[in-house]
Amino acid sequence: MTRPLLLVNSGAYAMQELGAEFGQLPPAFLPVGLSRLYELQAEQLAPLPGDLALTLPDSFVLPDWDAARLRALGFTVVRTPDGLSLGSAILYALGRLGFCGRPLRILHGDTLVEGVALDQDDAAAVADGGDGYRWAQVRMAPGGSIAEVLRPDRTGAAPGPRLCGYFAFGSAAQFAGRLAVANGDFYDALNLQAASPACTPSRPGAGWTSAMSRPTSGPAAS
Repeated sequence: MTRPLLLVNSGAYAMQELGAEFGQLPPAFLPVGLSRLYELQAEQLAPLPGDLALTLPDSFVLPDWDAARLRALGFTVVRTPDGLSLGSAILYALGRLGFCGRPLRILHGDTLVEGVALDQDDAAAVADGGDGYRWAQVRMAPGGSIAEVLRPDRTGAAPGPRLCGYFAFGSAAQFAGRLAVANGDFYDALNLQAASPACTPSRPGAGWTSAMSRPTSGPAAS
């Protein structure tokens, strides 16, 4: 298998309610127990040998300790302009990194997932249920693949299969093309990807965590 790019997408600041508690931080910098979230993300991605990259907002002042820690973990830091949409920030990062000939894994900066098959291409982590937040949901095809991604502003907090922040693509170049065709709209690009090739749901284990749905410190998040 060609060595993939493992991209932690953290190019915007955490949600306002989290910022009120922890200050203005990119989501991968939120505290989880005594660690930063990016440290645990690197640990979870470690079973798949690849090149780690982390997006950060241009305006974020990176503390020296974190810069040294990111280097030690093997992260390449990519600065993205403030205010870009999710998809545009990913497209910008892919252009800067130049990994278009390789497989791609994307992990949202506020997310930990356990139990997904990291070596599986063209898959997205999907979980069941609702918890009061506006998750993007998925409509499943009869054969079990993902037929359609329903953006959060259409589905609200209704229960059902939902995306939970991890995506795997066999070709970074192909997904970058989908993003370009979709004018940087991440959900539209996912729907283009779901159409061909078929996108497979990958069910995370009980260790799936998002800063939007679980505490970022204390036993429940460790």
